[in-house]
Amino acid sequence: MFRTHALARLGTLAAITATIGLAAPQALATGTRIDSMGGEAKYWTVEDEVNIFDFPSLLVRYGNMTYADNINAAFANTRFGFHLGIGDDFVLAAFGGRINSTTRTTGTGFDVAGNSFTGASGVGVGQQAGLAGAALGGPQGEGMNSFTATNPFAGPTAQNITDVDLKFGLIAALNIGETMRLGLMINALGDDGDTEQPENGAQHDRGALLMDIALGFGLDLVNAELELTLGVEFGFLEDFRDAGNAVTGAQEDLLQHWTASHFGLRFNARFRYDFDEQYKLIAYLGFNYGSQSVEQLNVNPAVPPGFVGGEWGGLDLKLGADLRMELFEDVFVVPGIGMRWAQISLSGGGFTDRDVDRLLSLPYYSVGVDLKVFDWLDLRFGAVQSIDFIRNSTTGAAAPGAPTSTTENRASDVRTTLNTGVGIHVPINESMLSLDVNVNPLFWVTGPDFISGTGPGFGVSGAIKYDW
Repeated sequence: MFRTHALARLGTLAAITATIGLAAPQALATGTRIDSMGGEAKYWTVEDEVNIFDFPSLLVRYGNMTYADNINAAFANTRFGFHLGIGDDFVLAAFGGRINSTTRTTGTGFDVAGNSFTGASGVGVGQQAGLAGAALGGPQGEGMNSFTATNPFAGPTAQNITDVDLKFGLIAALNIGETMRLGLMINALGDDGDTEQPENGAQHDRGALLMDIALGFGLDLVNAELELTLGVEFGFLEDFRDAGNAVTGAQEDLLQHWTASHFGLRFNARFRYDFDEQYKLIAYLGFNYGSQSVEQLNVNPAVPPGFVGGEWGGLDLKLGADLRMELFEDVFVVPGIGMRWAQISLSGGGFTDRDVDRLLSLPYYSVGVDLKVFDWLDLRFGAVQSIDFIRNSTTGAAAPGAPTSTTENRASDVRTTLNTGVGIHVPINESMLSLDVNVNPLFWVTGPDFISGTGPGFGVSGAIKYDW
């Protein structure tokens, strides 16, 4: 009798372990996993908890877990989170991490407003507008008197005042009935500084704030699913420092030299249609708009008024579709195709009245693969390629007093990226410990360092997560 019960318990434990192991590729994953499969559109089309940053209503599917994601050598954009399910219909999540405007990637350089975690350059309060030459602050204690006598149009020395850090991130999601979901995401970023130098009386006071708020709505249909998100981000930056008064020329304390505004608007939509359990079509649309302005007050009177500020604006439209195929049990292949149109403009820098860049990716196509080799091991790889058409138009003067002219450049290029990765899953009772590694593709060519002697290293980034 004892032996029968023991065998029954062992059989039950084996069944639980096998069930958890089979679910690992879909339910137990991270942003590192998506990067291993190519990233970009896969953040929307591969089912993964990282979807919640673009579609907050999906949080209700990912309760009771904690993790650290995108761990890398410099800890740039590394984040951590904790999800807690309260009942069957409500999930609350809190996030932190080393996320700021200087560690964010900007993709092709055309990225505008995006969420603070997986978006691109949208977190930089004054970051883009600060590229305008005359919209840069002078060194601390020297005010704005860094214009040279030989070239008063050269603009003051650059001062990094755009390094805003993530303060906190919160997401809450709720099931409404059997078919609807609501989600709300709130992220706050900021930075501040107050410096006094008694030896020369110099003062410097700076403050920055960026808020990112998104509302998500989900609807379950027959053999289909619809996700919508409307997001807005707004921020400001102010910088006060000692400088020479533009009217009297006298040194004064804490004159206002900077005002900056930041506004972003985004709309995300994803529609999934299930042909059957193995084949699902996911179509998506993303629209981003971002704008910033920087104004410098009390400037050196030698600088013409037309060169005392900078403005930046951008539009980004993406649409496409992926086919998610489960060819065999836990063997996923996700090909996709799409197009993208983007434009950014910058005005007020140096002699440049306006600089406009346009990007057309027609098409961009990708494939992502996730293979379960064993119950505890996944292998992944992905590739993205786009045919990019770029136009740059610059309007300005070659020198002070020179006539204004417009220079236009056109180019086309093919952009290709390749990523690989592994996932390891360790069952612990009825829970799971997961480790994802975004592997440097050259590792598979050169081998480990101790064999090749000059290997590139194994992992680009990694993630660890405990799910219960």
